[in-house]
Order: sequence, then structure tokens, then C-alpha cells
Amino acid sequence: MNLTLQELGKEYDNSIKVQKAVIEKYRKKLNEAQKSYNFKEVNRLNRLLKILYDEKSELEELSNSLKSYYTPKS
Repeated sequence: MNLTLQELGKEYDNSIKVQKAVIEKYRKKLNEAQKSYNFKEVNRLNRLLKILYDEKSELEELSNSLKSYYTPKS
């Protein structure tokens, strides 16, 4: 299956949606851990969320680069 850069950018957009859902799931778990004063779990989830947000940022950057690859830069 050969995808154009535009189509590949849209695939990355779909991955971003999945990543957002995963982040939301772990944010809820973080909130529960904070309420129960489980500091070890809070630290673990904070580290995990940092990684997930970094990944989401990279996906967004790649998606935008792919979708605008042939757009003239001013």
C-alpha cells in the first residue's frame, strides 16, 4: 500500500487521537492515585504521562510536516 504524504499525515492524525485517549486514561488514574495519596504511583504516572505527551508532540510535528511538505514556504 503506497500512501501519499497527505494520506500518511492523516494516518498520524489518527494516531494522535489514539494517543489522546491513552493520555486521558492515565490522567484519570493519576487523579485517583493523588486522591489516595499513593505517591509512588503518582510519580510513576507522571513519568509515563511526560513520555506520552512527548510522543503526542512528535506525532503532531510529523503529521504537520507530512501534510505541508509540498506547500511553498514563505
